[in-house]
Amino acid sequence: MTLWGLQPQIDIIKNTQDEYLSQMSQVMSNSSCKYCGGATMGVSQIKCEFHALFTDHQIKLSRRKCRHCGKADNPTIHSLFGSNMHPDLVEKQSIIGSEHSYSKASSILNFDSGHTRTINNSYTINKTIEKVGHFLDTIHKTPVENDDVPEAKQLVVQTDGGYVRDRNPKLKNFEVLITKIYNPAHYQEGSKNKNGNRVSGIINSKMYAANALKDRGTGIKIMTRIAAQKHGLNKGTQVTCLSDGAKNCWNVLRSLSDYCGTIEYVLDWYHIKQKFDSLYNKMDDPESQELESIKWKIWHGYSSEAIQRLSALYINSLETEYTDKLHDLLKYLTLNKKYLVGYEDRKQAKVPFTSSIIESAVETIINDRHKKKHKAEWSRKGAHNVLQIRTSRASDQWNKEWMQVQSHLYNTRNAA
Repeated sequence: MTLWGLQPQIDIIKNTQDEYLSQMSQVMSNSSCKYCGGATMGVSQIKCEFHALFTDHQIKLSRRKCRHCGKADNPTIHSLFGSNMHPDLVEKQSIIGSEHSYSKASSILNFDSGHTRTINNSYTINKTIEKVGHFLDTIHKTPVENDDVPEAKQLVVQTDGGYVRDRNPKLKNFEVLITKIYNPAHYQEGSKNKNGNRVSGIINSKMYAANALKDRGTGIKIMTRIAAQKHGLNKGTQVTCLSDGAKNCWNVLRSLSDYCGTIEYVLDWYHIKQKFDSLYNKMDDPESQELESIKWKIWHGYSSEAIQRLSALYINSLETEYTDKLHDLLKYLTLNKKYLVGYEDRKQAKVPFTSSIIESAVETIINDRHKKKHKAEWSRKGAHNVLQIRTSRASDQWNKEWMQVQSHLYNTRNAA
């Protein structure tokens, strides 16, 4: 198998790196004893493997013995370079492994190298994701110390949840919480297409935070705050919080109240509309017309009247096929009544009231990787590590954070 005829070029790279690595290993060998400082002499050679981005190498390390104290130095590839993998390979495994299943990532990496490499097996990619994701978790929970972040006058923050299949069959699924943050000033409204319908707008800059660990919401609260601060959150920021109504999501959003100027909570219209729309096809006139009228009341800010009419509709519709759904909708709106707003007024004022203007964070960050074909099974830790890489890249923080990861994983004597 070759990479579109590039095997000769890869061979040239390999030969060049072989020579360079050989010279580096000689230069970096200890000419003085680390125990007493005496002069050393080479007594034998140790063969070690080193894996670059596209190529694999055999490096001969010199085993040296002190002429004075007689103690021997037994170097390893890790002691010289910090790892037996080049940082570029670790980065590529991290990125591709966060986008595809590990088996698929292995195939992609091997194709790019022009042949099958043992270093690109699924297990190694998994371990790479584990190391990188674990340190990114630390970064995502570290307070912001950069004074260069422009202060945001307003931020929109939404926390949502998605479910991932648990590797333990007894537990079935576990919930992943994800927060997306953007500045309305960065939102570019979509233009109308030829049919007169307005296409989705574009948000030029946004931040994400995600947590799959079972920690009673502690992790996602910290990461949400840190991500918001990286996006300009300060004591003068006006924060609008959107949620689908889940209690744990509201708890995450409330945790921002001590770090901003003002904060308001809005039950996301997108989720309200979904719940109403799921009932229409099950109902006949005049019940469906009444439901449409109730939805209109919610939209225009008459929430108390809407809930009263919905309660009456529920009572009059007992023992129908849609009774349970009607009850769920009534309970949903009642529990979140204080978060219902005048959605029409907010639309006219061009202030946030729905998450529909941007892509679903659950879909793009969680489902695209964790639920493809609905076959993937995860541990919480494994899913969490992948999420840290995916949120880093989706937030356009990867280049900056990768430099921090690299300096952590490698000693100062990195490979070429």
